Amino acid sequence: MEKILVLVFCLSLLLAGCGQGSVVKDDTVNQNTESAPVNVNQQQVNANLNVNSNTPTSVPVVTGVTLSKLLISDVFDDQGTVSADKTTYSGTTPEIGVSVYILGAKIGLKVTAELIYLPSGDKVGPVNNDTQMEGDIISNFSFTKPTKGWPSGNYAVTATLEDGQTLTTNFNVP
Repeated sequence: MEKILVLVFCLSLLLAGCGQGSVVKDDTVNQNTESAPVNVNQQQVNANLNVNSNTPTSVPVVTGVTLSKLLISDVFDDQGTVSADKTTYSGTTPEIGVSVYILGAKIGLKVTAELIYLPSGDKVGPVNNDTQMEGDIISNFSFTKPTKGWPSGNYAVTATLEDGQTLTTNFNVP
């Protein structure tokens, strides 16, 4: 009888263990998967990944801010954003909008735009913007028609980030 009681007791412990004790609860399952970026020492990550490994492990390195594209047009939305490039304007075009597309921007990033009349080298600007947001953004500029209109000839618009990255696009006034 004692053996039966011990067996029942062991069996009840075993069955009780199947209900909860043998299952490891993962409290992270219901946590929000979106979180703030974590500062990581890249050398330490690389060192940790290669421990006990004969095969090198490639870790993508975030390169930072990238000047993605530069669009100019006399057609832009109410925030000044150009969505399609245009390369020819009349001398009476009232305003030329410039949109600088930036990937990975940080608040306070300095962006400049400069308009150059190529025949003479005359410049308007640079005009400066400090970014107010982080992430992938568009920094807008505009250049208004000179009093006597845009002189005929070729022009260049150059956008520059504070780290020296530049993009240039050209346009023409026939």
